[in-house]
Amino acid sequence: MTTMTQKTYITVQGKITLEERLISLEKELKEIQEEKAVAYHASGDGWHDNPGWIQIGQIEERLSKEIILMRQKLAQSVVIASEQRSSDRVQIGSIVRICQYHGAQVREMVFEIVGSGETNIAQKRLAYDTPLGAALINQERGTSTTFEAPAGLVRIDILDIT
Repeated sequence: MTTMTQKTYITVQGKITLEERLISLEKELKEIQEEKAVAYHASGDGWHDNPGWIQIGQIEERLSKEIILMRQKLAQSVVIASEQRSSDRVQIGSIVRICQYHGAQVREMVFEIVGSGETNIAQKRLAYDTPLGAALINQERGTSTTFEAPAGLVRIDILDIT
């Protein structure tokens, strides 16, 4: 059975964030493993009747799985540098100004399109693989498009791309 790896796209900052998180998780795992060894030897007969040791083992397992997933995500990621973006079409790294129409609501918004998992609405960063981000990707300035949001059908006009 062959497995096809799906590439995800991230920004340079997104890669740095993932790498920092991986280092942090690896450090945390090492500390848990040291704590587990102490708990094992302190119990006298190993893991029998040692809920603290068992709990530490569960944390160790969770961290190990998270590290594996983080390494896979990094291996499957393609970094998109800011220099690679175009002002003709919305791409990762583009800053896009839109007008969003949902029912009677009309809102003008500005977002930077970022990589998978990098959404931060407070910082006006929107991942390309969110419903709105996916609707914007590869669109040209001056175009209108619609997409299905959790709240229903939404129309957007792309006013500017920088």
